[in-house]
Amino acid sequence: MKKTNGSKDVTDLKGVDEGWRVQVYDRDRRLICLLEPSHGWTFFLGCVAGFLIAAIGFSRTAPTPPPSINPPAENAPLQME
Repeated sequence: MKKTNGSKDVTDLKGVDEGWRVQVYDRDRRLICLLEPSHGWTFFLGCVAGFLIAAIGFSRTAPTPPPSINPPAENAPLQME
């Protein structure tokens, strides 16, 4: 009987903590693109940062006053002869 000390072997944990990975290959089976979890987190954080920058930018813009409507200056009527 094999004795165990309660710890798991390294080979038992293979594949558990790897996460997900997207690999894109071309027709000749050459690797074109590789996306790992860190790429996803970086994209997510970039989207959040971009949203925050846009929200802060929109809130900091000074509202423009409405254009003043001045009545046209009264001109002398045209004289017809």
